[in-house]
Amino acid sequence: LAIECMEIENLEELEIDTPVGTCAGWMYHSAYEADATVILFPGNMFTSEEMMGYSTGFDSGNDGKGINMITLDYPGYGRSEGIPCEYTMKVMALSAYDAIISRSDMQNQKIILMGYSLGTGIANYVASKRDVDGLILMAPYQNGYDLFNGFVDIFHGPAKLFNPYRMRADKFAQNVNVKPLMMASKDDE
Repeated sequence: LAIECMEIENLEELEIDTPVGTCAGWMYHSAYEADATVILFPGNMFTSEEMMGYSTGFDSGNDGKGINMITLDYPGYGRSEGIPCEYTMKVMALSAYDAIISRSDMQNQKIILMGYSLGTGIANYVASKRDVDGLILMAPYQNGYDLFNGFVDIFHGPAKLFNPYRMRADKFAQNVNVKPLMMASKDDE
């Protein structure tokens, strides 16, 4: 899939050093003038390459305005180093965000965080720690217990201790300074 990504025009391969290992991803530079960049945190088992494949249609029918798009791999996913767990995902996300906004081509850009499923907790966390211009949550969850109980409904009472991913998006949301756009389907629980 990385070869397919390399065939997309205006695509830059990213490697960002973080305290938990190198974070890999992709940045799509709009062919049109862009004043906004979306940083997308994928769902579980998705890689940045897969998500970039869904995201490259941003420039079609845009009346001359574009949007840049960045997708990132979590630690241990895709080409990123490290072990995936709540701690490493949070550290990677904040470090990658800080590195991205410090780039010279990100100056004067509106930064919008976007998360899908598992990634909504990460996007929510970063938005609770940094000033962002927008937050989009697709298939969001309140916390890791709800997320995993959606797959196997066993993490209740003392069994909660066995869930390694407690991502408390409901707590992070209290410190988010933008009104999020949330998208869910009838089948989301």
